[in-house]
Amino acid sequence: MPSRAIRKSAVFLAVFVVGAGLVPALARAASKTWIAGSGQWDVAANWSPSGQPQAGDSANLTQSDATNRTVTYYNTTNPTALLGSLKIDATGTGTMTLDMPNPHLLNVTTEYIGYSGKGAVTVRSGAQVSSSTGCLAYNSGSTGTATVTGAGSKWTNSGILYVGYYGKSTLNVEAGGQVSNKTGYLGYNSGSTGTATVTGAGSKWTNSGALYVGYAGKGALNVEAGGQVSNTDGYLGYSSGSTGTATVTGAGSKWTNAGGLYVGLYGNGTLTVADGGLVTAQTLYASPANLLGNGTITVTGAVLVPVVF
Repeated sequence: MPSRAIRKSAVFLAVFVVGAGLVPALARAASKTWIAGSGQWDVAANWSPSGQPQAGDSANLTQSDATNRTVTYYNTTNPTALLGSLKIDATGTGTMTLDMPNPHLLNVTTEYIGYSGKGAVTVRSGAQVSSSTGCLAYNSGSTGTATVTGAGSKWTNSGILYVGYYGKSTLNVEAGGQVSNKTGYLGYNSGSTGTATVTGAGSKWTNSGALYVGYAGKGALNVEAGGQVSNTDGYLGYSSGSTGTATVTGAGSKWTNAGGLYVGLYGNGTLTVADGGLVTAQTLYASPANLLGNGTITVTGAVLVPVVF
């Protein structure tokens, strides 16, 4: 006959096992890596581990060889899944591109387009990307390109959008495409380059916060052919050693600064407004030598004077 101590242990073990059976196993986020050539996002065999990324997963569209790959985004099985991160990066001589040719939603917390190598994404035909943070050209030597084109095509960032973090990047908003975020940076760190071109009627880049064209690096903003950009304060050449240029040209092209517009704060800034382009600001801080073209600058409550910072 077993002793009392042994009997107590047996009862405890039985209770533990039964209790454990009542607790469901928790699904763990996975890191999914693309292992195919060009192909569709929703094909399970194109990923390792097998299966398209699910909620919380990290999706890595990465390669290190000479093959040019295009991943076509179709997601009908889990269209609202929020991915943890998305990395589009080719460190070999080939390229890696995410093409979104249909009105499906890509929902991700952080998106890297060009991490250590080359990355590109095209959002078209009513496709939509929703992210908390967007980052083009993350590391030094990387390149990132994002193109948002066509009516209904959108890239919405609830937080910051970096166009050129340490590397060189390009943002194209065209033919009615739209991009939005809180704060926008073109050329964030020293040595980085960020260029944004917003062109065509209905094309918009909306910054609910400030827009820095050349924060510590080199930034260029082009607003053309009816494109529109808006923000609170705008800066061309924010930090010492930075360079920021903006060109607003063509009828219907407009850059709206709800607050101040600083043309060369601690860095170098140049603003060109030409051929029917329009720039508005509450207050304009600039030297006349930094203002070029034959367009219109509308300033409320301030006069144009040379400013020394």
